[in-house]
Amino acid sequence: MKSLNILILSDDYLPDSTRAHAKMLHELGLSFIEMGHSVTVLTPDVNSDNKLFYSSIDNVEGVRVIYFKMLPFRGRGNLRRVFSEFMLPVLGFFSIRKELSVTKFDVCINYSPTIFWGGLATLLRKRGVFVYLILRDMFPQWIIDQGILKRDSLAARFLEYFENLNYKSSDFIGAQSKKNLQQLQERTGMRDNTHVLYNWSPLPKLNSLIKSSNDKLPKWFLDIRSNTEVIFFYGGTIGPAQDIMAIMCLARRMVDINSCHFVIVGQGEHFELINRFRVKEGLTNVTISKSVNQKVYDLMLNQSDVGLFSLAKSHSSDNFPGKVMGYLGSGLPVLGIVNKGNELISIINNHDAGMVVDDDGEAIFSIASDIVHDPALRTRLAVNALNLAKNMFDVNKAAISILDTFLIQ
Repeated sequence: MKSLNILILSDDYLPDSTRAHAKMLHELGLSFIEMGHSVTVLTPDVNSDNKLFYSSIDNVEGVRVIYFKMLPFRGRGNLRRVFSEFMLPVLGFFSIRKELSVTKFDVCINYSPTIFWGGLATLLRKRGVFVYLILRDMFPQWIIDQGILKRDSLAARFLEYFENLNYKSSDFIGAQSKKNLQQLQERTGMRDNTHVLYNWSPLPKLNSLIKSSNDKLPKWFLDIRSNTEVIFFYGGTIGPAQDIMAIMCLARRMVDINSCHFVIVGQGEHFELINRFRVKEGLTNVTISKSVNQKVYDLMLNQSDVGLFSLAKSHSSDNFPGKVMGYLGSGLPVLGIVNKGNELISIINNHDAGMVVDDDGEAIFSIASDIVHDPALRTRLAVNALNLAKNMFDVNKAAISILDTFLIQ
């Protein structure tokens, strides 16, 4: 294959982002570069003090990144977030328009969420760029499932317009599960140009580089590690879609087991809710921390023993959280409580890489207790988790799968 110019559209990116998809997209970019391609990322910089329409270019481990100024949108209220994301393609176009006059991009990878890149993707497609949509959330479906929006409301219709624009702007779409692929096909009628693209786990070489250095870990984490046999770790968004209270209830049931500790690291609108619950219930076996940078997060992963996740049971579509891929890639058994029918139940359970259930968590409590008391079980699950990451969720396989769709056009 000839060397391609690849453009990635993302609402977040390294080095400042603490979000799983930012790291995953960086890993994807590195994989493309290893194949001999050139990679550019277009992403907002919400931390910059510069004025609107300002942009800058940086290099992150060989990935060329174009940052453009945008108002902060997470944690600022739903209306502010929608407006800010609505402005993504406008501000993004102004920051890349000169680039487009001198550079011919072959492939554009549009990562969703957000749903608002569709306008810019449409423009790129008209210029002959092959647009591949990585579809990770059936949005706004999940917030309708949650009761946050009414199905026939004006707001829902507004969001669905941009959801459909995202689909129409794409030459090919990769959904994150078989169930989501089916829902996408039923919703759009698109079949020949859709397939399953699973999330991917961290590159093994990235993990091996960070395992030897713990000097950047916060003291509170090192203290927990030195005094605890088993660390149950949750890292990521703490909001209504995640239902972290399921994890807090598990911790409450295990509060008298002195050899384990729950570490929850993240941000979101339910952060204070779970913190109040921790204090009220006297959960001395739980430590909750605000988000940390990606390097510290990776160090925490590699010093933990079990990866935790939960999803609101009201979801009608599947969700494969990026954090789960990080757990598997770090060799952590995965324990999760999800919505009924989620494909992760069969994937994790059939590969003996932990346990995922769609019930009240009784089975999770049982296996969590067994994991604490049985080192041999921990070792077996950890080995299986890493093998699953390598065999099913390898980033290079994802990169090849995306490029294959370009080759057959």
